[in-house]
Amino acid sequence: MDRREFMRQLERLLADIPKSDRQDAIDYYNSYFDEAGVENEADVIQELGNPGKVAGIIKADLSQNSYTTSGPEYTEHGYQDAGTTVNKQMPSRRESGYREPKA
Repeated sequence: MDRREFMRQLERLLADIPKSDRQDAIDYYNSYFDEAGVENEADVIQELGNPGKVAGIIKADLSQNSYTTSGPEYTEHGYQDAGTTVNKQMPSRRESGYREPKA
């Protein structure tokens, strides 16, 4: 399988999701291939797996995040839903309202 066939299959498998989401996904994966370069096309396909697997992940993410108002999108960090992004750092003591006990 080459890039053209991978992308053709992916687009066909995503035919049942909203057009804007489908286009975002296609644009994202085309950019991914572009950045890797023609010489690494086979490696990218091996890394991604088959188009059915990729489409399944996209659809699962869409259905899981359908409750948000901002909607999911493809970014340079992959598929993300801005409405559910969580800051994974612990707040500092000052931010959390924690105060050292007085001795």
